[in-house]
Amino acid sequence: MDQTENKKERAKERREKRRQEISLLRSIPYSGNQRWWSAETIAVVTGANRGIGFEITHQLALQGITVILTSREVAVGEESAKVLQEGGLDVGFHQLDIVDDESIKSFCDWVKEKYGGIDILINNAGVNHNIGSDNSVEAAETIINTNYYGTKKMIKAAIPLMRPSAQGARIVTVSSRLGRLNGKRNRISDDGLRNQLEDVDNLSEELIDATMTKFLEQVKDGTWTSGGWPQTNTDYSLSKLAVNAFTRVMAKKLSTRSESEKIYINCYCPGMVKTAMTGWAGQVTPEEGADTAIWLSLLPDQAVNGKFFAERLITRQLIIWIFLYLHLLACNIPPLSLSLNSSSQFQFNFISYSTQPAMGNCFSGGGHGQFAVGGTSSALDTHGRNEAVDNFFKSRDYNGLFYQIELSLSATNLRDRDVFSKSDPIAVVYIKGKDGSLQELGRTEVVLNSLNPQWITKVKVTYCFEMVQTLIFRVYDVDSQFQGPEVKTLKLDDQQYLGECNCHLSQIVTHPKRSWTADLVRIAESTEATRTNKLGQLTVYAEEELVSKTTAELTFRCSDLENKDFFSKSDPFLVISKNVASGTTVPICRTEVLKNNLKPEWKPIFINISQVGRKDNPLIIECFNFNSNGKHDLLGQAQKSLAELEKLSSSKEGENLCLPITVGKDHQTKVLKGQLFVEKYSESVHHTFLDYIVGGCELNFMVAIDFTASNGNPRLPDSLHYIDYSGRPNAYQKAIQEVGGVLQFYDHDKKFPAWGFGARPIDGPVSHCFNLNGSSGINPTVAGIQGIMTAYQQALSNVSLAGPTLFGHVITSAATIASQSVAANEHKYFVLLIITDGVITDLQETMDALVKASDLPLSILIVGVGGADFKEMEILDADKGEKLQSTTGRVASRDIVQFVPFRDVQGEEMSVAQSLLAELPSQFLTYMRNNGIQPKTKLQTT
Repeated sequence: MDQTENKKERAKERREKRRQEISLLRSIPYSGNQRWWSAETIAVVTGANRGIGFEITHQLALQGITVILTSREVAVGEESAKVLQEGGLDVGFHQLDIVDDESIKSFCDWVKEKYGGIDILINNAGVNHNIGSDNSVEAAETIINTNYYGTKKMIKAAIPLMRPSAQGARIVTVSSRLGRLNGKRNRISDDGLRNQLEDVDNLSEELIDATMTKFLEQVKDGTWTSGGWPQTNTDYSLSKLAVNAFTRVMAKKLSTRSESEKIYINCYCPGMVKTAMTGWAGQVTPEEGADTAIWLSLLPDQAVNGKFFAERLITRQLIIWIFLYLHLLACNIPPLSLSLNSSSQFQFNFISYSTQPAMGNCFSGGGHGQFAVGGTSSALDTHGRNEAVDNFFKSRDYNGLFYQIELSLSATNLRDRDVFSKSDPIAVVYIKGKDGSLQELGRTEVVLNSLNPQWITKVKVTYCFEMVQTLIFRVYDVDSQFQGPEVKTLKLDDQQYLGECNCHLSQIVTHPKRSWTADLVRIAESTEATRTNKLGQLTVYAEEELVSKTTAELTFRCSDLENKDFFSKSDPFLVISKNVASGTTVPICRTEVLKNNLKPEWKPIFINISQVGRKDNPLIIECFNFNSNGKHDLLGQAQKSLAELEKLSSSKEGENLCLPITVGKDHQTKVLKGQLFVEKYSESVHHTFLDYIVGGCELNFMVAIDFTASNGNPRLPDSLHYIDYSGRPNAYQKAIQEVGGVLQFYDHDKKFPAWGFGARPIDGPVSHCFNLNGSSGINPTVAGIQGIMTAYQQALSNVSLAGPTLFGHVITSAATIASQSVAANEHKYFVLLIITDGVITDLQETMDALVKASDLPLSILIVGVGGADFKEMEILDADKGEKLQSTTGRVASRDIVQFVPFRDVQGEEMSVAQSLLAELPSQFLTYMRNNGIQPKTKLQTT
């Protein structure tokens, strides 16, 4: 296949994908809150006796609007209206020819007398385009007069009829992409004219009219082919160019009207629609072609004006909102309204639903042998929604460009790698970086003896609209000697590789059922051509991470369970699942296994309200008898919502378990003697990062910069400290600007204690912690990021680079400030930013200082610059579950360190923010909760 055919095939795939997206959009019903219109709303559709116009009339009438269908020919118009009327729709008819002034006046007089005015005008009337250079004077005049001048006259005549309303009246004109000024093909080649038409501030109706007049004159004298006009579908393209330009002009004029008399005007391209106008050669159905007109006509809280749309969108960012909307509908969450903000960005308005940020799920990880999985703790889930990142993005107008997604994984027909049992699979999810490197996002638990695992532990990922995010899913068989509750400590190189698959995250979240299934293959790790073998299938289900501060604690017990074992009693455990939109069930959590027990009482489990959507959403509670071969016996099940479980706890009554059975072709339910009891039900509220910030807690940032000799001679261009006076920043200046730009957002007063380390001041010994501002006193502060930059550059002139690289001194200085704050009973939290070029020398001393500082309100962010190997930094960043230990044997009370190689994140503000703020909220909240510190201000608890 040659390059041209490849491009055509890719374009075809894009069109098909977009059609699927539009189909999904059209399936979303308007909620009661969105419906600003009623039967009293009057819409007019021109040229509506067939094709797109007829379908627009049909769909508007289906929404309960009174629609006036118009056409030039009375007979065909009346027949078309009759078809819709027979379907029970409120559709009227009146003759209208938009090129005839008398016809327009007669129509407007009739509308004003009968209805008093109109609320929506859809300009669909138009005539066909010519092909190529087949351009007669008559064809040119007919097309320009109808498509541009006729549409313009209709708009001007309708404006006095547009009725005032809080939502604003709407005018939508059916146009075409052929009318784009900046298209790659079929464009106006006269740069001067194109620049004039692109100049929005100076664009005028007179200029548009003059352009059309000039074209028609050249058609008459036969010189149009050399006039710089589009050479394909010329008349039609120019008529639609004029319509698009006139839409801009009118939007500007109408924007000066008072709020109560607002009129919003936009145009759109319906695509190549299968109608008589295109000779039935289009790829788009009339229903699809009408969609954007309906959408623009009915937008609640209309704010977009003078825009050109294609397939509903100015940008692609609406797709994730579809996913979120459908998910919320599936969870029976109260309705939403969709609107466009003043920047033409899509936003959702939640109705009677709290959007306070959530803890996320409370999964702790763990083996799927006899350990509990999920729901084992009410503590913060450190992999859930990150409020610090969210809030920062919103401050930069990135709202709507990112979303937190939760992935549930399952597999079928995995390869059996064990001799005397089945494989014990674990799934690991990675995201691919720009350089091809893989970053681990998360791991599931280990499922014992199963070739068809349904993992409980979820994997979280931030979905970004503007980025291609490639996910890699790898499945391993875990050797029994490594199985335990802490899967993040597993060394994957020691496990048997079962296969992998990959996809773009957008493939999952935009799928109608929000799921994606693919064959697992084994990738040959060699320099030869990649070989693949099928090794089963992996299914990924995506959910938008919802928000709730409330967590329910439940203690379950059962009585009179059936005995399934011959030489002992049953070994029961519970699995709690929920139904999802795709019609399948997704497990939320499972209890531990209790050996030899027909009257078990399990340890408490914790379920965040966000995991189930609403308290009255049903949950499936299944009781199994554990078997080491992975074939667990179902002992019974019950279906109850959290609200019903709460009532069950209050009543102290039991719920009989049931067992689904099949009798012939009938599916029945057998009620069992065994019962399920809720011994305890309670709810607790966990305050969030922003609760503390809003409640008055101050964040204070400190910075320490590495001045050791390993950075290179500052006078030489290859040094990381080289100052380029042409203005190009060095590695440290870049890090200060980009990292500091993110961190200062949360700083209370923008005054940073700033130190340097590893340098020799003039006529002095090497200092491992000196004030960057040059002072010798106790005040190391500088003002803002610019203050750090200035002090840094001055310090390079006043010190000589030395060494070794010691962190202990600056960590101690930061800890002293934090300790003094605690002693003064201040409501503050501190973050120390260390920017360094390489490996530290005092590893154990640094670990001692970090263990001591773990009891203080302090987090430490280490940013590595340059190309050094930073592997030792991972020891300090205890992300793999191994807590730091001091020389005295004391273990850190919490993880306070995060390490980020700056080369992995620089240049993209969203990427920098996500990496730098990844762990701050969890470290912050762990300290607050460990010390029983509450937000100062009483906050909403929903």
